Amino acid sequence: MQEASPGEQRELADFEALTAATDRLGGHATTQVEIISPDLEPRLYDREAFTAILERFCLDHRGARIRIMVGDPYAAVRHSRRLIPLARRLTSYFELRRLSRTHARSPRSLFVVDDRHAIYRPQASRPEGVVIEDAPARVKAYLEEVESAYAMSEPDTELRGLSL
Repeated sequence: MQEASPGEQRELADFEALTAATDRLGGHATTQVEIISPDLEPRLYDREAFTAILERFCLDHRGARIRIMVGDPYAAVRHSRRLIPLARRLTSYFELRRLSRTHARSPRSLFVVDDRHAIYRPQASRPEGVVIEDAPARVKAYLEEVESAYAMSEPDTELRGLSL
């Protein structure tokens, strides 16, 4: 899949296009990254290339913020070898939360970068979806969904890895 022109929406048809778009948009991040996922999709978000992009984003941008909301924190922790440990190491940049029951029932996946870029997939278990680049007006509805999910979500000790 080639890069979308500013303001353009493109269809994602396969996993290769999805990972390329995720890495490309993640590389554009300057202020915030938002992820909503049923189980943090380790095949997509736990890849070495993607976690390196997020780490670089945190270290290069003062005030960087990454909010991750998952429906099943136990699955996210159990299958994450890179992303959850990175979040636990860079705690001042990451916020990990459990989705409310209402939002956790949804099978969708949402990735929003800097209020300008988004990837939306109605079924997180499938790569098909849309990528929107450099289109704040079009991304606004997805960002509102993120804010709604965030307002109803809760911090989760499983995700934060607290040991008492």
